[in-house]
Amino acid sequence: FEKQELEELGARFKLTRSPQKLGNLLISGEIKRKTPFESVDPALYIDTHEGVLEPDPVLDDQAVGVKTPHGLFIILGCAHAGMINTIEQLIELSGESQVHTVIGGTHLAFASERQVDETVKHLKMLNIGRIGVSHCTGFRASMRLASAFGDRFFLNNAGDIIPLYP
Repeated sequence: FEKQELEELGARFKLTRSPQKLGNLLISGEIKRKTPFESVDPALYIDTHEGVLEPDPVLDDQAVGVKTPHGLFIILGCAHAGMINTIEQLIELSGESQVHTVIGGTHLAFASERQVDETVKHLKMLNIGRIGVSHCTGFRASMRLASAFGDRFFLNNAGDIIPLYP
């Protein structure tokens, strides 16, 4: 769809880098990079329109959180800013201390062993209720998460229906 076409149909767009709250729905905005072990993927580049390629920090990757009676339900985009950075930002935005579900892309497919280890360690400290990974997680990281979280881990595939409440 083209933006103009959608606007003609009544859509309104609010372009912002700031986090947004819409009742119990949270939109991360541009995610702060705080953890020392989560870094920008060096294989990603952006065309500057002058024919020059520059590293792409993927500042537009976002995530969504939903406040539920059981804690925060987080939907990751691709977690280019890092899975932990993304989760921590939504925890801070929501004021929730409990995250009961995280689903989506984790961008761990080509992450270093250190990053995967640190991510697992931090996820355990956060006591995440369920973790459903998808597209950019990769086999190695998926197996590490499955081993660490047992029956709280699942593969989140296109078309799956994941209830907001456990």
